[in-house]
Amino acid sequence: MAIPSLDMRLYEASVSMSDSLGNLLFYSNNCHISNAAHETMENGEGLNPGLIQIEWCDNGGNPTNQSAISLPLPGNPNLYYFLHTDLQIFNFGQPGGSEFAPLHLYYTLIDMQENNGLGKVVKKNIPLLQDTFSMGALAAVRHANGRDWWIICPKYKSNCYFKILLDSAGLHLIDKTCTGYKWSKYDATGATQFTPDGTKYVRSHAENGLNIFDFDRCSGALSNPLRISLVPDSTRVSGMAISPNSRFVYVNFLDKIFQFDLWAADIAASKTLVATYDGFISAGNATNFYHAELAPDGKIYL
Repeated sequence: MAIPSLDMRLYEASVSMSDSLGNLLFYSNNCHISNAAHETMENGEGLNPGLIQIEWCDNGGNPTNQSAISLPLPGNPNLYYFLHTDLQIFNFGQPGGSEFAPLHLYYTLIDMQENNGLGKVVKKNIPLLQDTFSMGALAAVRHANGRDWWIICPKYKSNCYFKILLDSAGLHLIDKTCTGYKWSKYDATGATQFTPDGTKYVRSHAENGLNIFDFDRCSGALSNPLRISLVPDSTRVSGMAISPNSRFVYVNFLDKIFQFDLWAADIAASKTLVATYDGFISAGNATNFYHAELAPDGKIYL
């Protein structure tokens, strides 16, 4: 079946949700939400009021990867929470110049029972947290009880992490933990992932390095922080994915992919170059490495 041309610009942000059988339910560029009929979901337009909508959504799409995530409400398979960050400019005229970072973590609620299964946004742009946040680093993992979810949202230029629990009653801010390396540089690109088994929380960024924490899926506690420098091999643009057995971290830059062994006694020393860009050009464009994702088939796609 041919899918018509859609007015959804995908720049960096991208979210899709399917049911347990793999049938598409909805997807989003963190500017608006579309349903399975490839139409804007009812009340699904206008995510993140402010600079994102004014400057980016009509001119190429949301510019921050991992700035949105969607999770089903435990105990109710028809309700989905959509968490998303904005992007604002602040510190006008201050030393060091103006800065860009998300200032709000919002949630939007989707009811898939509406419109004969095509869904409807029943709550939108509800502020959950207001602070300065890392530019695109939302990540979630299943709670140890097998039902609820942990969500972590890092603070901007900081070593602090907001921990949120999604249970059958909704979203709850549990605490803010400050531990590990303090990020101090531009933090766009890179990636943040939990290992599939939920025992590690990993953040990778060209300038801020590979940051690894132990994670407790019962309490949500972060511990034993480890930072590994990625200099001098790094370029500013980077990505990351983790193997399905939770052992190997693959950090990629535009021209190289490195493997780190999380089970090694010395993780930094396990660094291995596993791929190099071969220079292939397609339609005039370099086929560099960028975003990486572990898919349900157990393969990592870049």
